Amino acid sequence: MRKLRLLAIFTLMTLTVSLFAQERIIIEMNDQVFQGSAVLNLKQLARRYNPGFDPSRFDLKGVNLVAKSRQGMGEAYLQVGNERSYVERIAGNPMDFAIDRPMTYEHISLNINDGSRGEWEVYLRGVVKIKRMVLLLERGFGPDPVERIRLDFFGTEFSGDNIIRLKQEILRVHPYINLREHKIKRVILMAKSQFGRGTAALFIDGHRSYPEIINGNPVNYNNNAPHTFDRVTLENTLMDSNSPDGVWQVLLNGNIKIDSVIVVLERRFGNHW
Repeated sequence: MRKLRLLAIFTLMTLTVSLFAQERIIIEMNDQVFQGSAVLNLKQLARRYNPGFDPSRFDLKGVNLVAKSRQGMGEAYLQVGNERSYVERIAGNPMDFAIDRPMTYEHISLNINDGSRGEWEVYLRGVVKIKRMVLLLERGFGPDPVERIRLDFFGTEFSGDNIIRLKQEILRVHPYINLREHKIKRVILMAKSQFGRGTAALFIDGHRSYPEIINGNPVNYNNNAPHTFDRVTLENTLMDSNSPDGVWQVLLNGNIKIDSVIVVLERRFGNHW
């Protein structure tokens, strides 16, 4: 009995070392089926399957799902704080749904750029069966110099040429923030265009980024469900030359609806607001 107990302790220690060295957690879901809309709390699941795991010491960078959907119309996306991944389709068919063979499952990757702070959640839609999830982690190192501000537009529609004045919108939500202490790292739009030809560009201090296409179609244009919006990332490639008093704008062209805008800021002097 003592030998078995020592073996169990050694195995647990080996698993723990492996967990933190490889910076990933494997969660066996054992073919659990989810129907309709479901939300998986990843921090809760990680602690349940890995006692002693402290999520506050890690940043979540992505999740790999081994899953399938009954009708091939299942969807999944990752939400970490204010950051949301692309919505990924989960393939499958009724004949293979009840069969437990590796070839009947899809491997889906849900990745994000930023957003380590806040809840870790996977959102599901449809009839979905999950065999396992793999959480891809990165160790956190001290205070995060990056701030993320979410601006909700709730499906506001823009037509033709339009400008979103980011400083004005940020100050409306956070009136006490000192924007002179920050510079823009990137802007992430959750948006869609009526005919899939809308564009968005970042305009900072007289410099305009390359216009990014905003996908969409007439069928889903008036449906404000989260999965109908496209994720568009606008990078500030001239970040180091930004003036404290410069202009921050998003330039839009086309018939566009915006669900939300995430502004990723980096502090200039390390002062928190």
